[in-house]
Amino acid sequence: YLYTENDTFQIVRLPYGNKKFEMVVILPRKSVNIDSITQSMDPLKFEAWLLSTQTQKVKLGLPKFKIAFEKSLKEVLTQLGMRTPFSQQADFSGMSGQKNLLISEVKHKTFIEVNEEGTEAAAVTGVRISLTAVPSYREMIVDRPFIFAIRERQNGTLLFLGKIVDPE
Repeated sequence: YLYTENDTFQIVRLPYGNKKFEMVVILPRKSVNIDSITQSMDPLKFEAWLLSTQTQKVKLGLPKFKIAFEKSLKEVLTQLGMRTPFSQQADFSGMSGQKNLLISEVKHKTFIEVNEEGTEAAAVTGVRISLTAVPSYREMIVDRPFIFAIRERQNGTLLFLGKIVDPE
């Protein structure tokens, strides 16, 4: 895996599917509060952390986790100036032929689940066998609060960013 560590945290990058996407796991050291990392994290630092990763053998222990999130976007969109589609002045007649349509609600739902299949599939890509030397590897056991991100690898677009405070 692509991996790095310092006095503050360990980072591993796990390829997804066709390797166009990856999950990044940031595990604070036991002596470091996760909030100190999240508060100091910005896009430039995050990118620098990722650039510091190198291919290494990693013994990874990652808990199963599920996150579900739902948010109404109507208020946010209205505050951003998108008022007409939610009002009687809305005109969606080009879509349906009816003139009395308006948007009543916009909801965003997110669901992420990481389980054995996801971890096992990623782990297979990191296996190397050597007969000439005892393999050395880094160990990253995710058994305390951690940060995760799912991103598109080519342009770095973050699709999800989250914090697990009570891993199972």
